[in-house]
Amino acid sequence: MPIEENFETIDELVERLVGKGYTGALNDMLLAYYNIWNDDTDTSLKDAQYKFLINRGLTGSLPDMLFEYDSILYSYLATQDFEGTGTPDNWSIRIGTPDFDYSTTGLSMKGDECLQIEQNDSAEASFTASSTIYITAMLRYDTLPAADNTFFSLYNDGNRLLRVRIRTNGQLRLINEGDAGYNGDNPGINTTVYVKLRYTKGTGSDAIAALYTSSDGITWSSGVESTAGTSTLDANMARLDNEAAGSIYIDNILLSTEDIVDAR
Repeated sequence: MPIEENFETIDELVERLVGKGYTGALNDMLLAYYNIWNDDTDTSLKDAQYKFLINRGLTGSLPDMLFEYDSILYSYLATQDFEGTGTPDNWSIRIGTPDFDYSTTGLSMKGDECLQIEQNDSAEASFTASSTIYITAMLRYDTLPAADNTFFSLYNDGNRLLRVRIRTNGQLRLINEGDAGYNGDNPGINTTVYVKLRYTKGTGSDAIAALYTSSDGITWSSGVESTAGTSTLDANMARLDNEAAGSIYIDNILLSTEDIVDAR
């Protein structure tokens, strides 16, 4: 079968499907496309789906590969939507009084509750140690800090692996431990965005960290990436802090060892 178009990334495949009018999670769009395959003349997309899935080590018929890929894509290490009451399982309060039951009214978050972190609050969550981790979440902050504010850090126990700061102009800044900082996107205050982080441990000088943002949870920015970190440890803990005035809001957290395409 000739390959008329080759998608190298999940984002490219999602963009093509959305452009054809499909909506929902990636697997839903792929299955919907498969179901009307015989009536669609766009053979380049059909061929690209095969190429995309085969390049990821899957075999068999298209439906079999789609269902297998779905099980990979949505096999999360952990998820948290803060819809329960009180401190969630595997979470703990370090400092202050983080509110795990804060109302999402007016915040454009998911569901009825989210995590609110006010000045001098700190909370952390543990998860299965992984050499590569992808994390997505909904983020919103209502005040520009007077100085750069580290609100997210990834750890192996007490060893910090990467961190993300909110700069005084609202820009997000990625710091891969042992490497320089990289300025990313600027969501601005009082704007809810999706953020995606990637961490892959290295051998002493090649640990990878990356940061992306999205307004809809499926179309991601080009982001920023560091490939020169010094961390050699698996990630097993995430920490959320706020050292500045105002509030930071977090919701709909997903953790996976595979890239998270759809963070909604």
